[in-house]
Amino acid sequence: MFFCAFQWANRLDRLGCRPPSKVLCFKRTTRRCPVLSLHARLSEDLTSLLESYKVKAPNNCNKRRLLLSHYEIQDLFEYLERYRGGTNLVQLEQPLLVHLGCKSVSQLEWNSQGICLYLDFGTVFLDWNTLNDFLGLDSQYRPMSHHSWNPKVTQGSHKKSKKPISIRNCKIRPGILLWEEDVSRVVHLERLSFYSSTTKRPISLVPVTRNSPPTAIIGGFTMHRGYSGNQVVDPGLDTKWKIDCLYPLAPKSRVLDICTGLGYTLIELLRRYPDLERLITIEVEEIMMFLQEINPWSSGWIQGNHDKTVHRLLGDATEILPKLPDSYFQVIIHDPPSQALQGNLYSYEFYCQLARVLSPRGQLYHYIGNPSSKEAGRLYQGVVERLYRAGFGTVVKKSEAFGVVAIK
Repeated sequence: MFFCAFQWANRLDRLGCRPPSKVLCFKRTTRRCPVLSLHARLSEDLTSLLESYKVKAPNNCNKRRLLLSHYEIQDLFEYLERYRGGTNLVQLEQPLLVHLGCKSVSQLEWNSQGICLYLDFGTVFLDWNTLNDFLGLDSQYRPMSHHSWNPKVTQGSHKKSKKPISIRNCKIRPGILLWEEDVSRVVHLERLSFYSSTTKRPISLVPVTRNSPPTAIIGGFTMHRGYSGNQVVDPGLDTKWKIDCLYPLAPKSRVLDICTGLGYTLIELLRRYPDLERLITIEVEEIMMFLQEINPWSSGWIQGNHDKTVHRLLGDATEILPKLPDSYFQVIIHDPPSQALQGNLYSYEFYCQLARVLSPRGQLYHYIGNPSSKEAGRLYQGVVERLYRAGFGTVVKKSEAFGVVAIK
């Protein structure tokens, strides 16, 4: 019987009628459903996470903007006080800097209503009342010597002072003025000071010195130091000192930047290490994202070609961090605001998450504050203790950088 069955199978084979093989069918099915590797699954999860918290690209192509610090308006008024020409249209021998030191004005014109600045993108008109109100001056003040009024006289008074009051002798209210014109040529003017619905605190953009990056003030706390002893420290120099305290980064490193702020940290990182594989930056405050986009010292990298490297995330770092993969980053920059504003960013649980996502021998920079102050001095001790408990092997105090560097 076995021999007959064997002969019958050979005949079917010669006729091309071989019965289908269950084994072959099973193998074809498995080829259609490949199993993803662990690395591929992690990559998909991370891509999905980055997409869910991604900040939308700004749509500013139809708007013209100009920022004027109180320093720049003061310089403009001082020039007009000294001017003795016979015409209201002035060609400046030495251009005046505006837009926080990033643009220059070589020609201006004024009348009884205000002043017109000639810039590379067109003209900007600013009325006297807006400028006086911004600086905290009396509405009757005019910078031209033959029209100067005493800023101390009450509004509505037309009594001229015997000696024109110089802007240098006036108490100036610091800040930054935004001039904005949309596609319909509607002009909007406002001081860059807001109230956050997220943190329930006021946020302002203010200059530190002339022609340098501005800083932000949140709830009365300045986001950059301003001074180191008797030396004025602008935010650009402050950021460089923070990055200087880290060991040099290896090519294709992955960096996590917590609390983006105005973006100065990631700008400095991209300048020093253009070959970074990935830079993920997290910010909880939507107003800070807006300030990044309009601040000329921040907006350059947003408009640059960094889409594949930089990922801007809008959300709470305490919620995003647990969703990031283990040992993924070689460097973490943790630059939180004061503990009084966001104490959860100084907690033991948060430090455990930092240690988890940091690779072995990876380095963490943690901003704390001025080590010479009593409050920060006590805070340093608690931070160092919690970092050790969270799994960091070495924690070194970096006084010049106002923080610590921890090695996992």
